[in-house]
Amino acid sequence: MKSSEKFKLRQTDRLGKIGVINILKKHRIKIGMVIALFLFTLLPIFKTGNNKRTNLFTMVSNKITGAGTYTEVVKSIEIESPDYKDNTPGSFHIDKSAKWTGINKAKVTFDVKSIMKVPKGNYKDIILVLDISESMAGDKIAKVKSDSIELVESLLSDSNNKVALVVYDTDSEIISEFTNDKDTIVNKINSLSDKGTTNYNAPLKHVDEIMTNYTKEDNRDVITLFLTDGYPNEDTPNQIGTYELLKSKYPYMAINGIQYEMGSDIKEELKQVSDNQWIADMDTLNNVLFEASVSPVVYETFEVVDYIDKDYFILNSADDIKVSPGTVKLTEENGLQKITWTLDSYMTGSKATMNIDLQLKEQYVKSEGYYPTNDSEQVTYKLDSDTKIIQSEKTPILEKKKYNVIYESNTPTGCNIDNTSKTHFVYENVTLNSNQLSCDGYLFKGWKLITEVNRINDDTFVMPSSDVIVRATWSKPLLAKSMDGTVKESKQLYLRVQKDAEEGVYASTYTGNVTDEYDKTEEADIYYYKGANPNNNVIFGGFCWQMVRTTSTGGVKMIYNGVPSAGKCNNTGANSQIRTSAFNPAYNSPAYVGYMYNKVYIHRSAVATSDSKYGTGVTYDGTNYTLTNTSTTKDATHHYSCNNTTGTCSTVRYYYYSNYYIELTGGTTIEEALVEMLSAEDVNKTNSTIKTVVDNWYQSNMTNYTDYIEDTVYCNDRSFSTKGNYKYEKSGWNPNGGGLTTYLYFGASQRATSDLSCSNITDRFSTQNTKAKLTYPVGLLTMDEALLGKTTAKSSNDSYYLKSGSIYWLSSPYIFSDSSIFEYRVHSTGILYFSNVDITYGVRPALSLRTGVVYSEGDGSKDSPYIIETN
Repeated sequence: MKSSEKFKLRQTDRLGKIGVINILKKHRIKIGMVIALFLFTLLPIFKTGNNKRTNLFTMVSNKITGAGTYTEVVKSIEIESPDYKDNTPGSFHIDKSAKWTGINKAKVTFDVKSIMKVPKGNYKDIILVLDISESMAGDKIAKVKSDSIELVESLLSDSNNKVALVVYDTDSEIISEFTNDKDTIVNKINSLSDKGTTNYNAPLKHVDEIMTNYTKEDNRDVITLFLTDGYPNEDTPNQIGTYELLKSKYPYMAINGIQYEMGSDIKEELKQVSDNQWIADMDTLNNVLFEASVSPVVYETFEVVDYIDKDYFILNSADDIKVSPGTVKLTEENGLQKITWTLDSYMTGSKATMNIDLQLKEQYVKSEGYYPTNDSEQVTYKLDSDTKIIQSEKTPILEKKKYNVIYESNTPTGCNIDNTSKTHFVYENVTLNSNQLSCDGYLFKGWKLITEVNRINDDTFVMPSSDVIVRATWSKPLLAKSMDGTVKESKQLYLRVQKDAEEGVYASTYTGNVTDEYDKTEEADIYYYKGANPNNNVIFGGFCWQMVRTTSTGGVKMIYNGVPSAGKCNNTGANSQIRTSAFNPAYNSPAYVGYMYNKVYIHRSAVATSDSKYGTGVTYDGTNYTLTNTSTTKDATHHYSCNNTTGTCSTVRYYYYSNYYIELTGGTTIEEALVEMLSAEDVNKTNSTIKTVVDNWYQSNMTNYTDYIEDTVYCNDRSFSTKGNYKYEKSGWNPNGGGLTTYLYFGASQRATSDLSCSNITDRFSTQNTKAKLTYPVGLLTMDEALLGKTTAKSSNDSYYLKSGSIYWLSSPYIFSDSSIFEYRVHSTGILYFSNVDITYGVRPALSLRTGVVYSEGDGSKDSPYIIETN
């Protein structure tokens, strides 16, 4: 794998190593002021790690208050083998970093990378396993074919190398056994086309079939390249057992997984069927195929040991340590918490990560200072030589300090009101000042957040690691103004869209159920744009917009398209969006499909004890759950487990897929948990990450134009799919028995044509809907609205005006798989596809101009947009 640019940060020396200071630290400063002053006389100056000279008395005082003996932040430290800087194959590098994740929580991360070492002179036998399911349609499969052909031509230029080819969708097929016939393989790859769903198990069984009569030679590497762009939804989870069988029968064969156009996090499903994993998109696929076609040398030993700083932090349990790959163990040694991370079969050239969630000790939560996270670390490794050990006492150092929330009075001329401020710790929840200001002749409208922050609700935000500006806003009673005698020709924008649709060249009509008012769904004619350049460009409020459709209330819904340049709207890519953002902060719960959300149940993965009981349901006595209709087998109806032999527990597991489950407490059932996450009356409590971005942008740029914008519905359809094999009733979340082999699909996921209705009132976001209340009349387009201008969702359509050249989010949920939640987005190629909600993509707000809004000039083209009159 390619190594990233190396960086260095100066590590602060530990003063504890300096004679007397070490004694002070050891005894926790239980020495009186007289002794401290005496030492101050004898040892007036000590040198600190940042080359500043610090008074010993100051250090003693700092230690008492929690500041410690550290004087600068160290965000990360480096640990590496001595030969890493020379790019020696088999050498490694570890970045160890730390950051605050809460007012009393920190995360320490170990990122391990190594330089690949490959056996010299070996020939290669490659089994190429390619996903050709429907989700590969368009440019995606074309790129796979062209890059696979380039790999094959390179490999088979050596007559000693061989390639076999397996393809899969709903089923699988061996296209070719091992051969050196380049033309045959190339022709067969060229003839591939997309179809069907995704089955991991069938192609792995065909790999076994190919390998059955294979004889391993000493000078040959055997590698299976397993490429996929989707999750398995056929014959699952049988692929896990088939993979384990392959590894037991052919331990010399490397199975390398390539995750294609599926985001930046390796999916658990791919880890379950491959030894090593690579991430690829259409830009990087070529390089990844070549990198993954080698069989790297494996470390005989690779172990990382870390000790937590006992003075300031505590690690609650081993559950707060996440590693990938490898295993981890938490023990105690000499009063220190010891973490042992063992990476079995760790291949050179691959990456590994360990995340440790620490808790700051209670006595320091309200103290400012510098806090080291770790005491020391040790790396033990062996590769073609004697075992070597690297020891280090470096540590990341976190600073805990307060920042100011500054309230700027912003008073009009003639008034004099002082600014005020208040300090808060980073990650502290801050509620805006409710003080009312007064100024003769003006109305105080309220406080406006100027600094971009993570909002919890309208009045509360999470304190960032910087000062926050809050500014007072004022208004003056409106005065009547006379016209200047100039009259421009004005036309209604809605009628312009209607006329374009009636002419039918680059607009059309949708007739069906529409929800544009939160409390009403009705049948209506909706006019919408289509094609590549449909003359739907508008300048409104100083920004470019593209009209998408009319509303049933006479408005015109538009999507943001950047800033005008010389009166033109030719923006593409990053210039067509306000910024980039994740949709939500994490992808491990169905709740995170929400434009707003409340209760979050996160997924977990673990194999129950071998003698556990499973039940079809539970009863609850106010303290404990008891399984009903028990069995010793987890199956299509027995989803509940206490992970014990008694079948009674205070926290029960609900298995919805393989070994994946959520935990239920307090008598909650799975039906109630789904309602709490997706459709409860109070489901819309916390802003999504992307809603916060959209609201902040509107607040900073559009509030002066709110009178021109209608309150329409922005749908976030969290209903379940009702189509065929994707019905909720067939999913593992159905308590009445739906199996453990399918996922939780949402309404938009299986729609081939647009549906502009929004079934659940809690999904109908508007400023008037108290159950899905927007702060401002702005949101995102839905998949259905984006689909209006396309032939099919999965087509890569060059004649599509919503194709911007960059990927940007829509507001429609797609699926919760075993461990990840996906939302729709528009791909740079125009495909309406889906991604993990924590990935950063473009943000293009949508708003709807109210009925009667007029334009004064322009023809709707990019060079001459319609100009909306706002006088």
